[in-house]
Amino acid sequence: MACFVLFVFTKLEAQSLAILSANPASFNADKLSEYQIKQLGEELQNSGRSWEQFKADLIKNKVVESEIEKLAQRLQKQSFVTNDSKAAVVNSGRLWTQDSPTENTPSASNSVFYGASLFRNKQYNFQPNLKIATPLNYVLGPEDEIVVDLSGYSDATYSVKISPDGQARIPMFGSVFVAGSTIEQATKKIKLHLSKYNPSIQNGQTQLSITLGNIRSIKVVLLGEVVNPGTYTLPSLATVFNALYTAGGPNDAGSFRAIKLIRNGKQIAVMDVYDFLTTGATKGNLRLEDQDIVKVEPYISRIQLTGQVKHPGIFELKATETLNDLIHYAGGFTPDAFIEQIQVNRNDGSQRSMVNVKHSEIQVFKPQNGDEFLVGSVLNRFKNRIEVSGAVFRPGYFALESCTTVKALLNNAGGLKEDALMTRAILYRLNPDNTQEIVALNIAAILSNEAPDFQLKREDHLIVASKLQMKMPEKIVVTGEVLNPGEFEFGTEMVLEDVLVLAGGLKLGADTKRIQISRRAKDANKQLKDGKLAEVNTIEINNNLADLRKFKLEPFDLIHVFSSANYQALKSVTIQGEVLYPGSYALLKNNETISAFIKRTGGLTANAFPEGAVLIRTRADNVIDQIKSKKSLMSLFKINKKGTDDSLYQEQNTFKNKDLIGLNLSKILSGKQANSDLVLSENDVLVVPSFNPLVNVNGQVLYPNQLKFKAHKSFKSYIGEAGGFTANALKRKAYVVYQNGTAQSTRNFLFFKCYPKIQPGSEIIVPSKVERKSLTTVEAISITTSMTTLMVLILNFIK
Repeated sequence: MACFVLFVFTKLEAQSLAILSANPASFNADKLSEYQIKQLGEELQNSGRSWEQFKADLIKNKVVESEIEKLAQRLQKQSFVTNDSKAAVVNSGRLWTQDSPTENTPSASNSVFYGASLFRNKQYNFQPNLKIATPLNYVLGPEDEIVVDLSGYSDATYSVKISPDGQARIPMFGSVFVAGSTIEQATKKIKLHLSKYNPSIQNGQTQLSITLGNIRSIKVVLLGEVVNPGTYTLPSLATVFNALYTAGGPNDAGSFRAIKLIRNGKQIAVMDVYDFLTTGATKGNLRLEDQDIVKVEPYISRIQLTGQVKHPGIFELKATETLNDLIHYAGGFTPDAFIEQIQVNRNDGSQRSMVNVKHSEIQVFKPQNGDEFLVGSVLNRFKNRIEVSGAVFRPGYFALESCTTVKALLNNAGGLKEDALMTRAILYRLNPDNTQEIVALNIAAILSNEAPDFQLKREDHLIVASKLQMKMPEKIVVTGEVLNPGEFEFGTEMVLEDVLVLAGGLKLGADTKRIQISRRAKDANKQLKDGKLAEVNTIEINNNLADLRKFKLEPFDLIHVFSSANYQALKSVTIQGEVLYPGSYALLKNNETISAFIKRTGGLTANAFPEGAVLIRTRADNVIDQIKSKKSLMSLFKINKKGTDDSLYQEQNTFKNKDLIGLNLSKILSGKQANSDLVLSENDVLVVPSFNPLVNVNGQVLYPNQLKFKAHKSFKSYIGEAGGFTANALKRKAYVVYQNGTAQSTRNFLFFKCYPKIQPGSEIIVPSKVERKSLTTVEAISITTSMTTLMVLILNFIK
């Protein structure tokens, strides 16, 4: 296996992959050790090839695809391959192996301390950037990896890991001590050392560059007021911010303004988180080194700021900072803030006191530890607002300074509309005690200078009434034989012809000699029983329509166009089913009967079953039927609230105006039942079914079924073929529904039951008995007690 790995590595360095072994089909990814996987991943990474390229070579050399997937998974576990939705690629970034991983998730917190969410919000991620360019001041140490690249006359690349004794062993060139050196210093040392063996480096024909490869781990200690103090293992590129985030940031007693970095027993930097939050500055956020100490001091002063600021909370201020800095940290004032005066609750040592800070003092006022600042809101009132509404062109609010008088206000509002009531306008005025006063104004007199212009005050509201809005809407009503009956706006000089045009004109069946105009009586006397209520005029239309144009209308006239007595629209009836020519037909006369109508349709077919014929008739939708239908729907609505299915509504809407009339068409056509030969009406539907040789048996029988019809077969015979009655069957209420929609129930004669006759297409229905609820013990005792009491009362009454 070692030979196999060495073979692969050799081919990777040569930027070409050949057959992995003598028998690539037998390659087993599970037999590779973790060290071999790591070495393979590093060599693949250094080669600069993608995983897809490497995989293509494996497939080309006939390595089993399942083994390739296993290899990819093992490389992925060591972060050499990342699984992306588009394509799996080799991770060419800088790697860091954590020697002793520490699982430390910052705790979520709703802390009101300014800056706390920066470290306690899981959505933020202050992981160090491992893909930055090689920092020249980076100090090398054991376990770091450097990449020595030679280009020019000599071309070679060496990945060298610094040994525990600080040596970088470069193949064929020996060792160079680089531990404790920066990248810049290490470059000079290695260049000087290699120049002894390769003169082209000394004379410049070969260029040498040193970059940082995989990095080492360092130990950092976090002390003081942090959420999770302790020792943490971090990558050597980590900064103070990275370490502080890993430990959860300062706790509730920690300072965000004084985070110290201590190295070799000396303080070398102090970081202020507020600088980063407000300006993005990272002063003091230095790169950490092994055994560095990050110490968070306790806070010195905390001040609370609430009210109309963008980010209220608890802030930590330095001794030199003022209230203006505090407001700056809170994001500034909101638009509704009252900035003229800020309220401060202060602890003076023995008790609390109140301080008011004026706007001019914000720059110099210094907060103290424990101060509570409250920024109030501006008042919800206007000091210079006035309003005008009604019959003006631009109603709305205006500033008092530009509209000090009524005349100026009307000018700013675009002037009065033509329908404005000039003689009396209403002004609502707010008194000093917030009560309202009404002032009546004569606008016409003010505009004509006959009356002095009225002076306005804040919150005055002028209402100019409209003559049209004060007038009842004037309508004309048109009913009868017009295309669009309804109400229409009345206009001056409106004549009868105008309103008939608005109504769409007359229908074909309109009586042109009888148009009635009803007009309310102007001198109605309610004290007389026979007092006149209306005036009625009847107009005839001649060819030139002169009478229509002469008759002037008045508001609220009622116009009715009668239908012609001699006009009759066509009435249609429909026949369906087993006739020679089914379809819709026009009635020939008012008293056309069913038998005559069927003759016009060609008569019945051979498969017709006349005994099952049904006539569906549309009921006249008169006022009484509408009331009944409405009541029926209301009943269904109440039932539906208790859980009845919505299909009841659909059934009610479908058949609420329909009647089903059962017919014996064979007797009607033979003339034996002349009184059943009904006269057809408009929209009647006659249905002649085909012969149905089956009988349905449903309800409380042992085996509900469809049975073949046989002549002279009795009701009980069909019940017997369906298994007989069940124990719960209500035999005396059994009934038959025939194909024409009629039904017949079982009748009792003396001690005998007379069952109905069966016809083809019939349905036998056996209902179930009503379950009687037995009395509970409590109910039985209650009834017994009541009966006993009643008997005692009767006996006492008899005595």
